[in-house]
Amino acid sequence: MNIEYIRDTALSLPHVTERCPYGPDYLAFEIGGKQFCLVDLNSKWDFYNIKVDPV
Repeated sequence: MNIEYIRDTALSLPHVTERCPYGPDYLAFEIGGKQFCLVDLNSKWDFYNIKVDPV
């Protein structure tokens, strides 16, 4: 999955903001100050962490 797809999808949700609280290599998406997605922007790791409701 590429970063632009993740970013576009996250920002399409209502009230989402993005920032880099852990430095320039990590992008966090938040709603109301609570993170729901963390993405590693380094090309070294293909990493993202997404919080969702349990099914």
